Parts: sequence; C-alpha cells; structure tokens
Amino acid sequence: MNRLFLINKKSGVTSFKEVSRVRRKLNIKKAGHAGTLDQFASGLLLILTGRYTRLVEYFTGFDKVYRATFEFGKETDTFDPEGAVTAESAVPLLSDIESVLPAFSGKIFQQPPLYSAVHVNGERAYRLAMKGERVEIPAREIEIFDWKVLGYSPPYLESEIRCSKGTYIRSLARDLGRACGSRAYVKALERTAVGGFSLAQAVPVDDLKEDGSDGLRGEALFSLLPDLPVCRLKSGAAAGFFSGKPFAADGFETPPPSGIFAVFCGSRFAGMMEKEKTGRLRYRFVLTEDEDR
Repeated sequence: MNRLFLINKKSGVTSFKEVSRVRRKLNIKKAGHAGTLDQFASGLLLILTGRYTRLVEYFTGFDKVYRATFEFGKETDTFDPEGAVTAESAVPLLSDIESVLPAFSGKIFQQPPLYSAVHVNGERAYRLAMKGERVEIPAREIEIFDWKVLGYSPPYLESEIRCSKGTYIRSLARDLGRACGSRAYVKALERTAVGGFSLAQAVPVDDLKEDGSDGLRGEALFSLLPDLPVCRLKSGAAAGFFSGKPFAADGFETPPPSGIFAVFCGSRFAGMMEKEKTGRLRYRFVLTEDEDR
C-alpha cells in the first residue's frame, strides 16, 4: 500500500508510536513519518507507507505552521512541559515581548535544544543529555516567515508561527524569554500545517479506514506538491523506463527540468528521476505497475 496519510497526532504520543499504530491499523510492514513531532506536541504528522517511504526526503523540507503557547516566568531543561524547572523570573509585559519580536523575523541563527535529535559527534543530543553530558550544539540558520501574537494572558502567550525546516519552537521560547528579560518554555504546541497540507485534512489513527482509502496517492498527492515538477512519459517510452535502461529526455512529453522530478505514466505515478548538470537522466526509484496500489 503506497500512500501518504495525514495524521492528527494527540499530545502524549510519540511520532514513532503513531507510525507503529498506522502499521497495525493497515496491516502493513513499511511506514515512516516525514518530520517528527515532540511527544508533548499535537497536530499534523505526515506518514508515508510502502514504496512511498522513498519520498520522505521531498516532504521534510516543507515550511511548517505551529500554534504555540509559551509560559513566561519559568524555563525548563527541555524547554517544554515535560522538563524540570531550571530557572524562574518575573513575567514580562506584552510591550516587552513585542519590543524584541522583530529580532525573531526572517533568517536567524538558532541553537537547537540539548534534548533534541540533533547528532553530536555521531550520537543523538538527547541521549548525551540523558547521560548527564553537557555538549555545545552549533547554532544553525532557520527562517521565521511570520509570527502572529494571538493573545497574551500573563504568563501565557499564544502565537501562530510559520517557519522553515529545522526550526525548534522550544528554542524560540527559550530565546524569546531571555531576550525580553524573562524566561519561558513551550507549554503547548500544535502543528497546523506542513507545506500545502493542513491539520483540517488529518484524521486520528483510530479513524483510519483499513483499506487505506484515506491516503493520498498519484495525481491527488502530487497536485499538492507544486514545487516538485512532474514529467509524463510518451506512450511508446514506458517500457524503456520500467526496464531501468538508460533513458533519454525525448522519452517525455515535455523536456525534463534540471534536478529531481516525478515521472508519470498517464495518470499513474511511476517513479522519480534526476536530471544532472551534465544533462544525464538518473533514476531515483521506479514504481512498477504491480506496486501502484
């Protein structure tokens, strides 16, 4: 079963657990998510199954939208409600928060939390943290496209944040709290969108239909991926493509673009190819007719 499922994850469940539940619900062996959600967080989780797991890398780069609640006056070691309080301070005025928010717009550098899945010297940072080791995680560039303050009832700030891949909302809470002379952590977090996919389209795992008809595939899926080009095979070129033989650009109805693109045989998704700088076409993977289900 090759599908993309839009899952509404509940707070308190890990992303890995949700993937396992999807496997059991659909009675399949292969599934994976395209971007984890912390255990305390809820919201949209993209889960790919079957051969579609090969597409994960094309989904992880999407922008994300979150609705976040920050609690000011406290900071925890994980910057979320599951951690221990490590610092306390006075709660800021809304004017204090608004005065520093412009610094959290556009491209900025952010240091991921120690309790994160970032690799440090070949090991996950959170595993080092659980051993009591303190390590410095290098700051990296992210982008905040939009930050809307939805309300402030001290000590709680409600925000909607649209950001790039790799952004840690927990780090934003830490940095915003310190920037306005206070401390803060993420009290609650919900992911409401990933690229063109919305939480409104998602369903809980328990509500999935066992035949997989909730999942997206083929044209229904790729129509929601406007940044991924699609090329269609000419009617007489399909056999050459599916055989895996060297393939030429004239086998497509339109000239393929540089970089990675999806290949369709009529209305059926057939695989992925890449046009290298030399002009050579390279197979990424091929989905045979038997696998297109």
